[in-house]
Amino acid sequence: MKYKIYYVFFLLLIATVVSISSCSHNKIYRNNVETVCVSNCTDSAIEHHKEYDLTFVEFSDRGNLFDRKQLNAVLDYIKKKESEDQGVMLVVYAHGWQHNASGKTGDVEKFRKALISISKVSQKVFPRKVIGLYIGWRGKSLDLPFSYLNFASYWDRKSVARQVGTGGVSELLVHLNKITKNEAGSHKNVFVISGHSFGAALILSSMKDILIYHTINTKKVLPSLCQLPSRTFFGKRCAAGCYKGESFSDSIVLINPAVEANELFQLKELTTNERCYSRKQPKLLHILSSEADFANKYAFPVGQYFGVSLLYKEETLERKVYPNNPDKEGKEGQKKSILIKEGLLDRKTIGNYSKFITGRSIAGKYIPCEGGDNCGEILPVSPFEPISLIKTDKEFINDHNDISNAKVLAYITAAVVENQDKRDTNVGQDKAINALCFKGDWFNFKDCFDNFYQQYKGVSE
Repeated sequence: MKYKIYYVFFLLLIATVVSISSCSHNKIYRNNVETVCVSNCTDSAIEHHKEYDLTFVEFSDRGNLFDRKQLNAVLDYIKKKESEDQGVMLVVYAHGWQHNASGKTGDVEKFRKALISISKVSQKVFPRKVIGLYIGWRGKSLDLPFSYLNFASYWDRKSVARQVGTGGVSELLVHLNKITKNEAGSHKNVFVISGHSFGAALILSSMKDILIYHTINTKKVLPSLCQLPSRTFFGKRCAAGCYKGESFSDSIVLINPAVEANELFQLKELTTNERCYSRKQPKLLHILSSEADFANKYAFPVGQYFGVSLLYKEETLERKVYPNNPDKEGKEGQKKSILIKEGLLDRKTIGNYSKFITGRSIAGKYIPCEGGDNCGEILPVSPFEPISLIKTDKEFINDHNDISNAKVLAYITAAVVENQDKRDTNVGQDKAINALCFKGDWFNFKDCFDNFYQQYKGVSE
């Protein structure tokens, strides 16, 4: 144990020296809030483009707004656009490690291209003003000549992402949710929250308590809304009724999150304990994680071992859960014991922790994990549960940074339509959307995804 402590101290010393000697400045990049920029936009908080608008809100390493004027200017601009008859499609994006709001690190341009695709599809199907909001933070803190040396910033930037999320980002997202909230039965506005890598960690930390609130604060609904055959295990157990909660925003989607499974454990355990959800239960959270994401699969556990496992005492926890398939796994109605190792929760990302997976995408086909036959050892997956964790293949997401391809955008759009339908809006009465996403009066996620994929594929070619 003594040698482990010395080793950790040595690594931290190297990281500290390197950080001090070659660090990127902790500063605001988009400090022009007086005008709306239309060309050569390098320092403006609000950009106007032909297909979309792009806004920026930036945070310090301690999670504070660099300038509240920047936030107020962006919120006022979105309020103005939302008040128009057309409404807005607001897409929030939190970037990951090695990026910032300067436009020189690649993620700003990648977000711009995604907004162009979203705008073209939106105009064809459900016209709204597309506004992107880029959450800027110092994901890039080192600028060393040899890129592999920048790994020394891993522990520091991971901690900062979490700090930024629990700081001002929560306030920002609550403001945006209030601005875009639709009246009952309306789907005028769309509000999407997304994050990648450490940016996904930032979003999860900002939303975790809110999602826990929505998971616990459910209301019982009539058994008819469960839509489960009475002969099945769930049908019998949920015969007395099921539960429905509200969602925050129209969709929260984390893509290849560089987040340890431990950060989702509490939320996932709450949904597992509930199990009886209404067919009208909106999704609280979507997570897309690729088999081809080698950074999260191999590099992340190394960083976590030195940054967490050597510093904390990790236990093995026992939990009792209802089996997915009671006919195979035990007497119907009885719970079974499963073991949860905190070491694995700390060292594996959410997407690489098999117990959390609710479905897979293989060669473009979605396979649910009900019964545990398709996804390995998992926590029980109940019908209509509010968290979707999809393990994708390389065909769906090619690598760690393949975050805005046509399939990802199609998935996000289908997730939005699904949630709006489950919140009892009139989205299914829109002829264009109905043709893409509904079979009669019933929303069909697979058809919705497939049809939107063709739409996005068409505009990107």
